[in-house]
Amino acid sequence: HALGDHDLFVLSSTVETQGIVLGEALLCGLPVVTTDCGGPTDLHLTEQDGTLVPVGAASSFAEAILGWAARGRPSLAERQARHQRYARHFSRAKLQGCLEDIYTTAVTPQKSPR
Repeated sequence: HALGDHDLFVLSSTVETQGIVLGEALLCGLPVVTTDCGGPTDLHLTEQDGTLVPVGAASSFAEAILGWAARGRPSLAERQARHQRYARHFSRAKLQGCLEDIYTTAVTPQKSPR
């Protein structure tokens, strides 16, 4: 199924370095429920886009899922607004710039302390 056929995206990782799949869900307009396990924290979720739950807080995680489910299927306007909010974070130019920074840092010789 395509992500557009669903109402919510849930990720219950204990460690997630990047959370790219969450970005993909947000770009498809889905709200997300995820754990605060690294990468998802960098998404800076708003209240209208998702819920970040501490790792291991199973009851809070379940409550977040039920809360989003009670809202029902996101409207087209909500999906479009969510897509627009996160498109600037996941644009090709933005990701390319981040990768260039990583590679530049990795290959630039560091001065040794004297």
